[in-house]
Amino acid sequence: MVRGASFDLLLAATGELREALKGDEAALARHMMSAAQKTANYGKGIWRSRIRQAGMSDRLAKTVRGQVYPERGVSLTPAVNVFTKAPDIMRMHTEGTTIRSPGGAWLAIPTEHAPLQRGGRRITPDQYEQRFGAGSLDFVEVKPSRLGMLVNNDMRLSLGRSKSGRRKKSTFKRRSAKSRQPRVAVPIYWLVREVRGKKRLDLDAIRAAMVSVQYQTMTRAVSGAVAERDAEGSLGRSRIGRSRSRKRSA
Repeated sequence: MVRGASFDLLLAATGELREALKGDEAALARHMMSAAQKTANYGKGIWRSRIRQAGMSDRLAKTVRGQVYPERGVSLTPAVNVFTKAPDIMRMHTEGTTIRSPGGAWLAIPTEHAPLQRGGRRITPDQYEQRFGAGSLDFVEVKPSRLGMLVNNDMRLSLGRSKSGRRKKSTFKRRSAKSRQPRVAVPIYWLVREVRGKKRLDLDAIRAAMVSVQYQTMTRAVSGAVAERDAEGSLGRSRIGRSRSRKRSA
């Protein structure tokens, strides 16, 4: 099954296959679990790869996970679930949906001037004011009811220099109380009413590739179970033959 943010596949050994390997279900179940794990790993890998190829962040790619059920033991009918831990963001890129803030409020999109927090994400407007004080952000309307900004009007331009004296990229920093540099208004967040996502991923193509791999891994699983059974059978026959030859010689 394909949903906006996950794939579910069921690998099942039934009917004639079970009958052919009757008495060797344990071996078949082990091979089926191995096939399921390979399918999950492939699905996770190809989904992550398509995200990166579409120009989206590595952070988003790493939200894709793969899980095999049952988590413990073996089964003749293991299930595979490949999913993302960021379903809303992924759905926007797979379905071209529009994200709106509940209640018609603004959505804040951080600029490069918004400080980073642990994990590489930029802090929210609330976190910004908690860090730098209430009122540190001022609202500026750009397009009535459609576009706005949250700016810090108490910044200064810092002309960065390395220890060797070479020029570095200029940045904006907060002015100190004693600073003589002129105040600069710096946009920290863009404010929009909605974000329209462009469809950038084809989940049907990813699922088709997963189904193809699922078929291949199941075929190998059956072949492996048959080979294991035949190997055990030939080993048993050779042991019986050696035992009979010993009795004759005795």
